[in-house]
Amino acid sequence: MKDPMGNWIELPPKYEPIVAEDGNTNNLNEYIAMSTNDVGDLESMVNDVYRNKHGVVINETLLPVFFSRLPE
Repeated sequence: MKDPMGNWIELPPKYEPIVAEDGNTNNLNEYIAMSTNDVGDLESMVNDVYRNKHGVVINETLLPVFFSRLPE
């Protein structure tokens, strides 16, 4: 990480970065850019859990209902 002046707080690790299957080494901005437009209804989330690159986020209230609707 760097401080506000752009100086390294700690040097980066000496090993190579982890690389995803698509060749990407940094997808943090994709998570930061998530918005309420990415929120769907329960039925679409059941399908998106397998299709959406980032999976889905649900709260503890919906968790039992969500898992009960997943295909076996």
